[in-house]
Amino acid sequence: MKHISPILLLLAALLVTACTSDDTDFSDIINDVVEPVVVAVDSTALAEQRDVVVTDPTAEAYNDYVENSTFNRTLLIRYAGEQATVSGTVSGVTVSTNGAHVTVTSTVGRLNLRLTGASSNGSLKVYSENKYRLSLEGVTLTNPNGAAINNQCGKTLYVVLADGSYNTFADGTTYADVDDEDCKGAFFSEGQVVFSGYGSLKVEARGRHGIASDDYLRFRPGGRYYVHATSGHGMKANDGI
Repeated sequence: MKHISPILLLLAALLVTACTSDDTDFSDIINDVVEPVVVAVDSTALAEQRDVVVTDPTAEAYNDYVENSTFNRTLLIRYAGEQATVSGTVSGVTVSTNGAHVTVTSTVGRLNLRLTGASSNGSLKVYSENKYRLSLEGVTLTNPNGAAINNQCGKTLYVVLADGSYNTFADGTTYADVDDEDCKGAFFSEGQVVFSGYGSLKVEARGRHGIASDDYLRFRPGGRYYVHATSGHGMKANDGI
C-alpha cells in the first residue's frame, strides 16, 4: 500500500478550506448591464477674437504689444540647407555665419530680424542691448548641437508669426554649451518673450525644454503653438506664462 505524504494532505486540506470559505457574491456584477455612452467631440475650428492692443502707456501690459514700438531696421535671414544668407545692413549690427548658424550682435534699437527658409543644421543666436522683433515668415530650423533659437538679450523679444506661416524649431539631444551663458531649450531667451501673429509655431525638444525663458512668456491670441519635449518641460519660464 502506497503512503501519501503528510505535506500533500495538509496542502489538500488548505485548498478545500480556502474554496469552501469563499462566499463572495458576484451576482450583482454579472447581472449589471453596461450602457455605452456616446461622446460628442467638438471638432470646430478655434475662433479667437483678435487681441485688443493696449495703447495706454501707463498700463502694465503696454510694453507687451509690439504695435507700440517701431522696428524699422531690418535684416532678412534666409536659410537654405547648409547655408544662410543675410540681406541688408544696419549700422551698429554685426552678423557672422558659420554654415547655416547665424550670430547677430546688436548695439542699436528698432531691429527687426526676418527669418525664412529651412536648414537641418542651422540656428540663430542673438546678442542685443535693446529689445527687438523676430519675424517668422515660414522657417524650419534644427540645430543638432543645441538651441535653434538662442536669445541672449535680457530685454523684450517680440516674436511675430506671419499670417498663415508655418514655423518649426528643433534642438539636438546634446548641447555644445558656452561658458557663462544659459541655454535651456530649443527656443531659449534670457529676457521675456511675447508671441503674437496669426501663424503656427511648432517646437520639438529632444535635449532640454521646448520654449524657455529666464523671465516670462506671453502668448497673445491668434497663433497656433505645438510643443513636444521628451527630456524637459514643453514650456518653462522663471516669471510665469
